Amino acid sequence: MGKLKMTVVAQEAMDIGDHLMMLFSNRTFGDDPTMRLEVAKPDGPSTDGGKKARQTIALVPVADVGGKVMLGWLDVALKRVELRSFRVVRRQYHDRYGTTLVLPQQQYDKLVEVVSDLLRHRGFNVLVKDDMPARLKAAPEESRAVPWIWVAAALAVGAGGIALGALLF
Repeated sequence: MGKLKMTVVAQEAMDIGDHLMMLFSNRTFGDDPTMRLEVAKPDGPSTDGGKKARQTIALVPVADVGGKVMLGWLDVALKRVELRSFRVVRRQYHDRYGTTLVLPQQQYDKLVEVVSDLLRHRGFNVLVKDDMPARLKAAPEESRAVPWIWVAAALAVGAGGIALGALLF
């Protein structure tokens, strides 16, 4: 059986992913766990006309201990890249793993800057997103306080209903 031929888009996706991973092959990020950059490979020799061209960009633990940190994605067919800000990544990591991401913001921001510059140079439209879904915007302390507000409101409405009922009957 010969070498499997890849479509142009799949080959470009493979090349860009390999280029990024080679560029950062000697670098690690964070502490406990120490992580390395990983770009997902295309699923096969074809991206189905670009429909399956999206690749995740992530930091993965070197020693397979700890959680994966998704930085964003790149889409070779659309020439688009979307990366997440440190604030978003830190919050999503905490929500997913219940622990603090041990990665200096300056180190993360530099990584995003280098990846962005490289991909812009290759003709990609790069967007760094700093927005979070509404459910993630509240601080953890605030989100724990919300149910008590609802309990207090329900008790007040219930007490008012009992008092009104006692007056009418």
